[in-house]
Amino acid sequence: MSADAEFTFCMSQETSIPDFIVAAEASGWRLEDGENLAYVTDVDLFNWFAVAKDAREEVVSELESVRVRGQACGFIMTHREGDAGCIFIAADSGKSLLVAPNKNIVPREGLERFADSEWYLGKLLPMFTGFPLVAYSHSQELTLSSRRPLCENTDLDDVQGFRLPKGTG
Repeated sequence: MSADAEFTFCMSQETSIPDFIVAAEASGWRLEDGENLAYVTDVDLFNWFAVAKDAREEVVSELESVRVRGQACGFIMTHREGDAGCIFIAADSGKSLLVAPNKNIVPREGLERFADSEWYLGKLLPMFTGFPLVAYSHSQELTLSSRRPLCENTDLDDVQGFRLPKGTG
């Protein structure tokens, strides 16, 4: 059993992919997934590409053109501390950014099945200095090894980043 963690950041105006990446790099993140750059541009965010790091300019340009068309797109960044990796998904023409830990996840001390949300927020929030950030949220949900929610017989609705049992919201 492990926890799926998500952080969602909302801006009052569109933010470009190059601006997100430059700000993240200034906060200690690297646009890389091991030896490659990993990114996704298809509508269902399913077909990820892995390309050599020297294709950075082309990848960022492609991601930005997808964002300008109003489609969601994603890329993987790795933090210099502990090689913790996250998937970054830009949506709503760059007005929202979803970040999900996916590699070398930093565990919460004493609750190792959960990601250390304070560690991640401490590494993510500084990148929004100067951005029109209006809200952010965080959620974690324990899942079984089959990736099903632990509370599979409870119909969960996602309400502004919080998971509530059906009928309570």
